[in-house]
Amino acid sequence: MFLRCLKWPGSKEYNFEIYVNSSSIAGGDVENIVKELMEEEKGNRMKNKAMEWREMAKEATWRREMDAVTQKPHAVCIPYPAQSHIKAMLKLAKLLHSRGIQITFVNTEYNHNRFLKSGGPDSLAGLPDFRFETIPDGLPPSDSDSTQNVAALFKSLQNNCLGPFLGLLEKIPPVTCIVSDGFMTFTIDAGEKVGIPVVLSWTIAACGFISFFHFRDIREKGFTILKGTSLKDISSIIRKTESDDIIFKYCMESVIRSCKASANVIHTFNELEADIVHNTEWEVGLEIDSDIKRDDVEKVAKELMEGEKGKKMKNKAMEWMKKAGKATGTHGSSSLNLDMLINNFFFSQ
Repeated sequence: MFLRCLKWPGSKEYNFEIYVNSSSIAGGDVENIVKELMEEEKGNRMKNKAMEWREMAKEATWRREMDAVTQKPHAVCIPYPAQSHIKAMLKLAKLLHSRGIQITFVNTEYNHNRFLKSGGPDSLAGLPDFRFETIPDGLPPSDSDSTQNVAALFKSLQNNCLGPFLGLLEKIPPVTCIVSDGFMTFTIDAGEKVGIPVVLSWTIAACGFISFFHFRDIREKGFTILKGTSLKDISSIIRKTESDDIIFKYCMESVIRSCKASANVIHTFNELEADIVHNTEWEVGLEIDSDIKRDDVEKVAKELMEGEKGKKMKNKAMEWMKKAGKATGTHGSSSLNLDMLINNFFFSQ
């Protein structure tokens, strides 16, 4: 029997051969061949060649994967650096990825390090078409287990993140669309500079978005209430007494700048907020004063768990859950809106 190793494409020679007479092979012959394979020069050459071919195979596989990736449309997803915002953006990124879009998910260095500390060094290794990148948030180093100061973070994001984000866009594969948290407004400036459309994703419901949008009018008119709402329905941020409050100004300016985005994604569905103004019909919450005491919490909890109002809320919540399921179904309003977003910004060419 004659054995010869197959030649890898691009290789000039086979490098080794083994001859075995299968009709008269004896135990000693096998022993000699194994010894030659394991200890002698020909065996060492075979091992080295096998390792070389393995690396060539890995590189060829990687190149095929990368060629396939570079042909896909590319979304850069960047959440506001807070847990709920990151989770919401990650869900949207996964939906886009499931539709054949490559993803670059951008966290701040601070949160990226927290993820690595929590999940391990390989927890954000990603895939060839779903990568994780970072930009600095511009704040001084702090305890990695502490919550960052919101006002300081808002100010730093506004003043320090545009440059690093533009630098990131230059080093990654060509970007089709930026999908940004609505409160990361520097991405709008970045999109304008490099000619890339920007879709803003908001983690607030439509009623919250519209109340933010009218911040300025509400402030100028002395907390004039929107038709169909009361002060308790409006974000507590609006109730700030300082006109130059950083959080108030940042939220107001972020929503106003949303008009410059190519599209806005709102955390809601059509049937829930068909009429944004009259959104009090949800009937799934109990009001608690801002100066709540322990006894008050107990009363509200008891009403929620045992009272008539609590029963009505549970029924209403089940009703909305069914409607939400319908909206996110194959032909539901939310699914159709997502299809439209993807077709318009990622597969329009």
